[in-house]
Amino acid sequence: MHETAPVLVASGEGSTAPLRTRRGANSSKNEERAKNRLRVVYIVGSVRSGSTLLDVLLGSHPDIHSTGELARISKYYEPPGYRCSCGKGASECPFWSGVLQDFERTSPLQELNRGWRRFEGFRAFPRTWWGARTGTRALREQVARLGEMIRSIARASGKGTVIDSSKDPVRGFLYSLLPSDAFDVRYIHLVRDGRGFMFSVTARPDGAGLGQRHKKGRPAAVRALEWASTNLLTSILFAGGDTQYLRLRYEDFVAQPSLELRRIGTFLGTDLSSIAEDLSQGRAVPIAGHIVGGNRLRFNAAVIIQPDTEWQRRLPARLDWTFWGLAGWLALAYGYHRTAG
Repeated sequence: MHETAPVLVASGEGSTAPLRTRRGANSSKNEERAKNRLRVVYIVGSVRSGSTLLDVLLGSHPDIHSTGELARISKYYEPPGYRCSCGKGASECPFWSGVLQDFERTSPLQELNRGWRRFEGFRAFPRTWWGARTGTRALREQVARLGEMIRSIARASGKGTVIDSSKDPVRGFLYSLLPSDAFDVRYIHLVRDGRGFMFSVTARPDGAGLGQRHKKGRPAAVRALEWASTNLLTSILFAGGDTQYLRLRYEDFVAQPSLELRRIGTFLGTDLSSIAEDLSQGRAVPIAGHIVGGNRLRFNAAVIIQPDTEWQRRLPARLDWTFWGLAGWLALAYGYHRTAG
């Protein structure tokens, strides 16, 4: 980690929507079984939802390893490559070089990449769902490769919990197919007010602030439907049955980070009180680990959180009405209101 890296001030809009947690009827039995399993925490939802912020804060716990977005991990090693949060390229980083060497004892990394192209992403969901129903060999092999990658990361880090903040719900569905006797998969559905999402992807298309790079010129209506379809599919896939699922609103997390971290800690069965205490006292939380995917936040030495209502002041009325007209019904279901604030 660079000694001169700045402290980042992450921001969001205050809100009073409830934090929702849902577990299956057998949650107590699942908790007992989880003690002997490798835990995967998958942060799922739309882009620009604040997933990197949540990822790095959880990863500051000594028993949790924050990886960033693992979905395109094979691309991280290709020239010119992606930089790890330690400042080195993925190919030169001792941690990620070790992960790659360990993983490729069982399968070439490019096979993982080919499986990602075939089975992940919104358009791939019908094929992936059907493959799960029919037991397609190619899908089973891809799920096995995902499990091996998580094992390689756990061995390299020496930690029992690995975070993947790729957000794609179809990738999350693949994680649900991992053998339950070896993996304890838990989902944190991070929802951001869709109007804040619209502001981020349109007013900051070049990755300014906390955003990622996205293609310019995508119509506002497409963006609104993207937010709705991603979050709706996430709720359908994970908010029921035996799935370990927690829904968290980004605005609540930013407005009351210490309270929400304690609730997340209860959900994960992990004591996050020290991180919560730092945030409640306004202290910066150091960013730890080797994070190779995600936005520029990962390059900072530490992070603090301050509320911000920029999108409420600057979002064009056209984008506001476009979002609410197309996706307001789902925003209402998540506790958002037509008049923000």
